[in-house]
Amino acid sequence: MHLTLEDLLNSIAESGIQSQNFRAVLTILLNSENLTMQTLIQRTRLPKSLVIKILKQLQMFLEPPSQYIRVKPENIETFLEYLEEVQPDYLQRYDWIQLKDNEEKLESFFSEIIEKRPPPKRSLDQFDATSDTVVRRVKFLEREGVLAGTKILFLGDYDLTSIAVAVKGSPKEIHIIDIDPEVLSLIQKIADDCQFPIKTHHQDLRLDFPKQLLSSFDVVFTDPPFTLNGAKLFLLHALRALAPQGTIYCCFGYSPNNLNVGIQFQEIFNELGLVARTILENFNVYSKAQSIGSTSHLFKLKPTKIPVKMMPFQIGHPIYSGYREKEELIQLIGPVRYRLIQEELIARIMNELLKDTPKSIAFLNAPFGPLQRQLLTKGISIKDIETETIREEPTYRTNIAEIEIVYPPSSKFESSYESLVVESPCFNLDPLIEWIKLRFCKKIFLMLPDQFEATSENLKTVEASLWTRTLLSLFWNWNLILSIPPEAFEPHFIQTAYLYEGSFLQKELLVTQPNRYILRELFEQPTKMLLNALREAIIRFYEKNGVQFTKNQSNEFIKNLELPPEVLHLRVQQLSDDELKMIIEGLSKKLRGTEAI
Repeated sequence: MHLTLEDLLNSIAESGIQSQNFRAVLTILLNSENLTMQTLIQRTRLPKSLVIKILKQLQMFLEPPSQYIRVKPENIETFLEYLEEVQPDYLQRYDWIQLKDNEEKLESFFSEIIEKRPPPKRSLDQFDATSDTVVRRVKFLEREGVLAGTKILFLGDYDLTSIAVAVKGSPKEIHIIDIDPEVLSLIQKIADDCQFPIKTHHQDLRLDFPKQLLSSFDVVFTDPPFTLNGAKLFLLHALRALAPQGTIYCCFGYSPNNLNVGIQFQEIFNELGLVARTILENFNVYSKAQSIGSTSHLFKLKPTKIPVKMMPFQIGHPIYSGYREKEELIQLIGPVRYRLIQEELIARIMNELLKDTPKSIAFLNAPFGPLQRQLLTKGISIKDIETETIREEPTYRTNIAEIEIVYPPSSKFESSYESLVVESPCFNLDPLIEWIKLRFCKKIFLMLPDQFEATSENLKTVEASLWTRTLLSLFWNWNLILSIPPEAFEPHFIQTAYLYEGSFLQKELLVTQPNRYILRELFEQPTKMLLNALREAIIRFYEKNGVQFTKNQSNEFIKNLELPPEVLHLRVQQLSDDELKMIIEGLSKKLRGTEAI
């Protein structure tokens, strides 16, 4: 079948492909040698799905599939005539940024250090920008006049743009905040060797922002995770870091096939009181990120005079697009595992762990470190819930980066542990409590970055739903064992941590607290309909107190709780926090004068 150029253009129009995107792909095809799919995506700045769609339209005009994409020789002249005037550098949109003039020093230096970057971590949305992109960023910032005598903050810097800025400019100070200690270690080493004014800070921005850096910077540059949730979080912290009259430069990309993402991104500006003064489309190019055309836009943002209420940002969804469910527990604290290294504290914790002379101790979410090594020398078997392995030899070694999370745990672990230890501080109790199924543990040692009372709602740093707080209160007694300073961990933690010991709470001890006893009965019947579970729980409570309580009396009791019928017909495990709150308040009101949770 022979297709003419007219047939092709008609087919392109009918398919909904924009003519400028078709011309972009065609121009690159005609002006490139040894062109791979990855290179074509990078040069056109179009998403992979769109490039494939265009290539399918061109299929009859291309050579048979191979490693490289080429136009058949007999079609080249026809396409050249169609394009009229072929521009060899179709993508050079930013003519005012010339990368060749007097940039030999920067390009030479940066091409060497960029090879030293650790392999990108997909779970942290680390997509390495090309060296040309980094140089282009520096040239743009130089044109903006923000590289001389200023304080600059980079929120995340896997691309090492901070190093390029230090080479080219003369800023007063450069600070980098990043979650990846490997990246920070590399940047600090280069900075120390070259005597650059660079300071690095290890911080998971999902948890907090370093207080000593608030309202301090003239410029904040960020290439946030490729999610709206991540962009909002990083922009919120960028605002916290800005000094008066400061400027934010933010990179963010989205597919032209999904402009709704662009609308939602702009809505973040409105919510945070930011206005875009400059937008450089497809400015950044990456070696991966094909779903968005291996590119992102650069936004110059200025805060308005409208005050922004700096409330803690509630993270409802993962901020990284590379998040996977099996990484659930890693996401509680980020990829960094903190291990105890201070001998005196390890000795005190050892005394607590060995009180009941356990034969084995289970560890969750912790690296293999001095604490576990000392336990092994005492003949204690270490159970690693994450890798489903048992350590019995003091010479055991593990590469923490290779740990696989098993979610949910297999049935062989749903049995009682003598002791379970969460050594690395935990910031989100909800998935943790659900995952380890606390009621199966005789004793648990839990590290938290916050002080709490199980019966109160005063958890500030730690996320915990009402369901989780109620479960902690009903099944466990909690005692604060130790306060642990940041320097006792490796790497150093961001704040004081607290080690709690939880021991299983026998239900009989709650008989003098009617509402807690009844709720405990409910939680032990998670698959029953609430109406039936509540009726049985009330009858059992009165029986424990030597009072006969009939089914009719129980039904009347439930009626007085004034719960909606639709809630009563839910299974206990289906209750939301709001519905659970209704039950707790109803019981407290009905049983007024008793202790309430």
